[in-house]
Amino acid sequence: MDSACVGLYTPVLEEAQYHLLATQIIFCSGYTLLLYDWILTLAREYRLIWPIRWGPVKYLYLFCRYYPIITLPFTLFSYTRNHDLSFCTSTFRIPVALATWNQLGAEAILLARTAAFWCNRRWVVGLLLASLSTVIAYQIWVIFVPMKLLPFFIPPFTKGPCLPFDEGAHIMGMISPGKLTFGTHS
Repeated sequence: MDSACVGLYTPVLEEAQYHLLATQIIFCSGYTLLLYDWILTLAREYRLIWPIRWGPVKYLYLFCRYYPIITLPFTLFSYTRNHDLSFCTSTFRIPVALATWNQLGAEAILLARTAAFWCNRRWVVGLLLASLSTVIAYQIWVIFVPMKLLPFFIPPFTKGPCLPFDEGAHIMGMISPGKLTFGTHS
């Protein structure tokens, strides 16, 4: 960005930096609460979950429980620290891809519960699997096609957090850090 133009955009940049900081604090607070919840319920989990036989629902539960604990530190590292352009260009899609699998784990649990409610009728399971497959395909498409790297907006504009955004506010179906930062969600 031209230094002559920076003065014109100073209020906008200051507001964007404020919203970025708020978003970063929310991300870190959420991870802290996740760890706090895990510590508080670990004894109960050990007593109630670990002794039961291994099956698909137990695998899904453990995946949904431990996958975010393992993968969110990289997301926080990407979203809350300033990185150079080469690092961000090569990694900005990774946090969204990691979050996608966590969301799909939760959706698979809902699929299993819904199928059980409907007495595992084949047509219900088939419909649910077709729906889940559509969601998976859509989320993979979003990661690789419309998602872009949010340009750095903290002077001198050579480093910044690796934040993704989509060019159409409707595409991702969720509020991304870029949307929170610039208030472009609709």
